[in-house]
Amino acid sequence: MAYPESWLNNYCDVILKVGLNLQPGQPVVIGAGPEMFRTPIESQTFIHRLTQKAYDYGASEVEIHWFDPFISRLQKERNSIELLAEYDSWKVDRFLQAVKKDAAFVMTYAPDPALFHGIASERTDAYRKAELGAMAPFRKFYHGTMEVSWVVASVVTSGWAQRVFSEDTIPEAKEKLWELLLKAVRADHEDPVAAWKLHLDRLRERQTYMNRMQFAELRYEGPGTQLTVGLPERHVWISGATTKNGKGISFTPNVPTEEIFTSPDRVRTNGTVRSTMPLSYGGRLVRDLTFHFEKGKIVKATADLPSDELASVLGLDVDEGARYLGEIALVPQQSPITQMNTLFYNTLFDENASCHLAFGNGFPIAIEDGTRLTSEGLLGRGVNVSVVHVDFMIGSSELNIDGVTSSGEVVPLFRKGDWVV
Repeated sequence: MAYPESWLNNYCDVILKVGLNLQPGQPVVIGAGPEMFRTPIESQTFIHRLTQKAYDYGASEVEIHWFDPFISRLQKERNSIELLAEYDSWKVDRFLQAVKKDAAFVMTYAPDPALFHGIASERTDAYRKAELGAMAPFRKFYHGTMEVSWVVASVVTSGWAQRVFSEDTIPEAKEKLWELLLKAVRADHEDPVAAWKLHLDRLRERQTYMNRMQFAELRYEGPGTQLTVGLPERHVWISGATTKNGKGISFTPNVPTEEIFTSPDRVRTNGTVRSTMPLSYGGRLVRDLTFHFEKGKIVKATADLPSDELASVLGLDVDEGARYLGEIALVPQQSPITQMNTLFYNTLFDENASCHLAFGNGFPIAIEDGTRLTSEGLLGRGVNVSVVHVDFMIGSSELNIDGVTSSGEVVPLFRKGDWVV
């Protein structure tokens, strides 16, 4: 083993103490939510360790929802499209029941970019659309109002490791990827929880500055990118340093996390933006992604796929809100994940190595009093509403970002990919 076994225990501490901030007597659900967040059966050894740690820290019960990629692919190949387009409510009800019990949720994100390669996109798209719609009542509790404590954390799988280290044997690739993952989440520190506290304090400082400035818009400039993004009045920048659930208990939704983020005004994005990393989404890999925006809406999307297939793969036509931005996030090139100089093919890691945007659903907590608003109220305040939320990376060492105040003052924020304030 290239890394000490203690790092795995430290990672459990990061997930449970920093991510969930697990409370005594609280249930834990691992592998919660849509299929992309279920727990790969290949990760059984680590999940056993995580489960034991959860009980050690006072969890009342721990429930696992497993994912078998072989079975998932077989279902997408063999089930009828009509059946793929159905999603039984009991698959969602279990998570809603856990919400009522004040459970904390671990989403285990370990995508295999090639999992559905060769399967007709209409088959995978039919399933994803049905799943997204069915999961909406649960999604609002974690991605919407932040009512519950939750964390997205990754585990290493053969498919993912092979994609990142394609020239190595599977055991070698997995060991290399585990080492990078554990360093990225600060599990290599003697006291990882203390290391996270220092890191979150730094994120809080950036977040406080941006909230104080209340910029009217941000302007992005880089190779292939000339974009202006308007911000709603009384918007709120968020980070893992200040996220709280409905009971006021702090938690950190993503490990790792290097970003501060907010939701833009859905109708005030104009210009062109080009992604700087491939996007791994829904078992497909999308390269050379470019979006053209007019009055907030994606009016043209290009990539290494035909335009109609691209829209289908990304879910751009799932609902009206899918073509509008729901998130803007700022991540410096000095991020330790960026410094690893590795394309992870995993949004959780790649988005924390790069400034990014997301089309689809916005965050009610990204505007003052937003969690009290209905969907119509959110739209009225400029926050997008959709059943999709897909991050894509736009950061690089050539990206410049300016903030523009309501009086028209232009303030440099990023130069050559890093903060200058």
